[in-house]
Amino acid sequence: MRIRTISILGTIGIVLICVAPDSGYPLWMKIDQGVVGLLLAGVAVLATRHAVRAAFPKPARPGKLG
Repeated sequence: MRIRTISILGTIGIVLICVAPDSGYPLWMKIDQGVVGLLLAGVAVLATRHAVRAAFPKPARPGKLG
């Protein structure tokens, strides 16, 4: 769950850095962040696959029946 959340939020943050018109970051840094964003988006896609979610089910809450 943490990997999914961090990879999705991280990808969104990197996209915002890259598309901000007056962010103050040099072009080389935006390109670098774009590459990292693509890799992080790949992690997000892999982490949200059904097979991965089935392999790591949410643990049952204590005291909850069913």
